[in-house]
Amino acid sequence: MTLYIGVDFHPHQQTAAWCDKGTGEIRTIDLVHDIEKVGEFYRAFEEPAVVGVEASLRADWFEKMLTEAGHEASCREPGFDKKEGHVEAQERPTGRRVDT
Repeated sequence: MTLYIGVDFHPHQQTAAWCDKGTGEIRTIDLVHDIEKVGEFYRAFEEPAVVGVEASLRADWFEKMLTEAGHEASCREPGFDKKEGHVEAQERPTGRRVDT
């Protein structure tokens, strides 16, 4: 069974949530963006995970770190509509439509 980790990514911290396969419990953690500590957290998972990231800013360092740890990153902006393939302008702080 694939492990999925959901991440709400902010400029200085992130909140990650996942299901503990052993207990079935939903776990969450808040991580300050200390690259070393964030890397330790994601490398601690014993199997590759699909990491869904909601981020309204560029997170290249984070995507690279996830890939190097063996995980698959799937990044989307808040309000992403998979059917329509874009984020609606009224949901964006900048008021611009973003095509994906």
